[in-house]
Amino acid sequence: MKLALPTPPAVRPFRAGLLALVIAPVSLAQIRVPDDFPTIQAAVAASAAGGTILIRAGSYAEQVVINGKNLTLIGQPGAVVVPPPFQMQETGQPYGPYRPLVTAILSDVTIAGLTFDGQQSATANPQLTGVLYLGSSGSVRDCRITGCRNAELFGGSGFVATNPDELGTGVVSLCVHDNVFDNNGVQSIDVFGDIFPTPTFPGVLRIVASVLRNTVRGVGLTTEAFQIGILINADAGGIVAGNTVTDHINQHPNPFDSSGIVIGLPYVPGLINGSAAQHVIVANNTLRNNREGIVVLASDGMLIAGNTVVGPGRTFAGADGILVSGRGNLVTTNKVSAVDFGIVMLGTETLGGLLGFAVDTWVIGNRIADTVTPIVDQTGVTGTVLRGNRITP
Repeated sequence: MKLALPTPPAVRPFRAGLLALVIAPVSLAQIRVPDDFPTIQAAVAASAAGGTILIRAGSYAEQVVINGKNLTLIGQPGAVVVPPPFQMQETGQPYGPYRPLVTAILSDVTIAGLTFDGQQSATANPQLTGVLYLGSSGSVRDCRITGCRNAELFGGSGFVATNPDELGTGVVSLCVHDNVFDNNGVQSIDVFGDIFPTPTFPGVLRIVASVLRNTVRGVGLTTEAFQIGILINADAGGIVAGNTVTDHINQHPNPFDSSGIVIGLPYVPGLINGSAAQHVIVANNTLRNNREGIVVLASDGMLIAGNTVVGPGRTFAGADGILVSGRGNLVTTNKVSAVDFGIVMLGTETLGGLLGFAVDTWVIGNRIADTVTPIVDQTGVTGTVLRGNRITP
């Protein structure tokens, strides 16, 4: 089953509750950096709403904040944003201790053609992030985000988007497409609706994300930390399609497993602060050499279709192709190979059931090869439907 990938949607500007900046915007429809202004931040402050900033080749050591303004940032080849020489600021507070190179707050922002290089400076800049969208719509395309980590892989993320309920915004839409993510920390792409969801807070859709045709590379085999390529979590929904996700792989003693694509996280007090994702399609992705390929946790009604998952080899203990918990998920027409376990419906054998239980999972028309155990129903799993799956040695 091959699903046609959508073209990046035109994002409707979000206008309610914008924060006004007291500046005197210039009338130029397009501002050039450094021709008109020496820094990107100065150009942002001087731009009229709806303007375009063209950034010429060069290295720009700064943090850029776009607050309450709809803008387009276009980088020419060789335009690179790097950390400033002093400690970066937590520009997303009070909604997280992120230190991004670019922050969009209550805005509609398009970013294209830029390189964001964190230079592995997350020890000096904890929670180093390439790009943060806070209550904002827009798109990030044709960019490279790299080096958002420290030497041990901790303290960094490539792209983060969140839309906390406290902002008073409606649902925001964003598209992250045709980018390259490499050499980053815990997550390359992290999209979540609310900051502190709990089981007592009703899940509502806060972000619709299209994550399309990105190349997402982990650092390869490590015992230092775990990595996630793409994470859609906590009241976010949308589509993850056409991406190539590779080399997220670790070995214990690290207690968590690296994964290519993760949809949803459970809420486990003191361990995991997560919540169910909302209506996500994961389709036509290629995943290679990840410890876990695709993981759906504590989320209902997800479609996992047409993906190719090639693991690190059947002799790599604990390598999994597709893991599922939640209710009514459909896993269909995927190709899974070179893993220890092919498709796993989660139950009590995984952290005593803390990652949720699979209920009424449909596993249909998948091709599974070169695995030790092709399909697993863990203890406590109910209602699994298996039809038309092809299993070869």
